[in-house]
Amino acid sequence: MSHIARSLIVASLFLSGASAVSAATIPLNAPPISSDPAAETIFDALLAISRASLVDPSRAQHGVAPYNAAVQAYASGNLTGAEQNATAAIVAIDAPAAPPARSNSPVVSPPAPAQYPPLVAVNESESQERLALARRALLSCGSSTATPFTTASGIFQTAVQNELAHHPKAVVQETTMIVNDCAAAIPTATGNTQ
Repeated sequence: MSHIARSLIVASLFLSGASAVSAATIPLNAPPISSDPAAETIFDALLAISRASLVDPSRAQHGVAPYNAAVQAYASGNLTGAEQNATAAIVAIDAPAAPPARSNSPVVSPPAPAQYPPLVAVNESESQERLALARRALLSCGSSTATPFTTASGIFQTAVQNELAHHPKAVVQETTMIVNDCAAAIPTATGNTQ
């Protein structure tokens, strides 16, 4: 094998490893599937972390601990604590960077203009909307022990991880399956077809 061929193989292995690291998901649990204010706020925090990770991954990391605490509080039945922690996650992401240390120099520089993150790409925005739609579909997918719900909630877990890894096409495919499966599981109210 030539030196050039070996170099290309090593470079491709290095690059594939680098892309795997850059596409790593943020370690978050899926949000609870419920329509109460605490669950809604936790879901909002998840989307805020996902959006922030596109622009500034280090800022997104500030929301991880309070988000995970919110999910744990929710699981233990502490809805107030869950909502407070989810709100803290959103605030931690949006908190401005610490101001620079003041010096004794007579020159005062003007404050820096506010830095706004760029808008998310259309496909990222669509995947977030689809994830929210799938979450709402799960609320009407039957009891938590029903087969359609358990199947769809497993797909939802995967969709959440794909959202955090910024794989919008996968999220759209998974959420479409959830919506279709849950729609098929909803019995008709009257059985009348007009």
